[in-house]
Amino acid sequence: MTTRALFVQPYLATYRVAFYRQLAEALAPDGLRVEVAVGIAQPARADVGDWPATLWPDEVGRWTHDRMRFRRGRVNRRDLVVVEQAIRNVDSWMMLARPSRLRPAVAVWGHGRPPAHSGWVSQRMKRGLTNRADWFFGYTQSSVDHAISHGFPLSRTTVVGNTIDTVGLEADLAAVSDSDLRAFRSAHGLTPGATALFLGGVDDAKDIDFVISAAVAAAGLLEGFTLLVAGAGTRLDDIREAQAAGVPIRVIGRVDRVSKAQVLRAADVLMIPRGVGLVAVDSLVAGVPIVTIAGRDHGPEEEYLSDDQCVRVTPDASAAYYAAQTVRLMREVDELAAMADACRQRARPLRLNDMVERFREGLLALRDIHEHGL
Repeated sequence: MTTRALFVQPYLATYRVAFYRQLAEALAPDGLRVEVAVGIAQPARADVGDWPATLWPDEVGRWTHDRMRFRRGRVNRRDLVVVEQAIRNVDSWMMLARPSRLRPAVAVWGHGRPPAHSGWVSQRMKRGLTNRADWFFGYTQSSVDHAISHGFPLSRTTVVGNTIDTVGLEADLAAVSDSDLRAFRSAHGLTPGATALFLGGVDDAKDIDFVISAAVAAAGLLEGFTLLVAGAGTRLDDIREAQAAGVPIRVIGRVDRVSKAQVLRAADVLMIPRGVGLVAVDSLVAGVPIVTIAGRDHGPEEEYLSDDQCVRVTPDASAAYYAAQTVRLMREVDELAAMADACRQRARPLRLNDMVERFREGLLALRDIHEHGL
């Protein structure tokens, strides 16, 4: 009999589609069917993947502006349900409140540790949510270490090595010819050696005002400096207004495989002052070092970056100082080239098929535990 491995998500992110597809292929011989349920069909970031997800309408999330979520859907006891490690998900709490013999097997996956700015109540709630689950899929080793240090059993954890389709990204980068790159630079008025890139969600979590100020400061230090902004979100209109006002920004908007490869090929550095997450993998695969600020709400994927692959500015850095460090790196051609090489070498272990296999092993172990009532 086929068992359902159900992932409940706020929306279907494009970067996850390859993961779900490969995991579905890997689990099919084991009698597990991968399904995805989402609360909203169209997020603010306009990042919607092409996968047959089931819509479980999240009216609570709509009325609370995503401060709380409640997605009503049908699950049965045989299901393996994977939910976010997020305390705002009321449906997760309700599922985990039931006795284990009367509910599906529930796994949480996520960062492990709460954001640095979260209060003790949020931290205790996240710990409580995690410890009620039957399995924990941590993005990185530190994610699992944090869960274990707060009482979660080691034997029910998996370090998944959170990543994207790096093989696909490598192919997309290689497909951008020199003539394509020249045409892209010409279309956007870019100067080789003076182009930075912001890649990701354009919202308050990424400190957009700081990014704009840093772009202004960098332009005063480096002739021809331009910041490409590739992404979508609630602050995209502010970025467009800054560009219209003369800030050296070129708004690209949401990028797909081809356009993402183009912006990465055109960039000399990535400017991500806050919230480095999976963009760390983009940086490593493309060989485009990140300039960031230490301790600014980064995801666990920041662990992938060592000091020879990334510049971390001091936590109290101003936009002007951050811009100065970015420009310094762009001018140090030899240092930049060495960092780019170090990035590409570090990217090799971060393969999606490895993440899929680790997830598969964890789900099969969870199924065994659930079926035998352990």
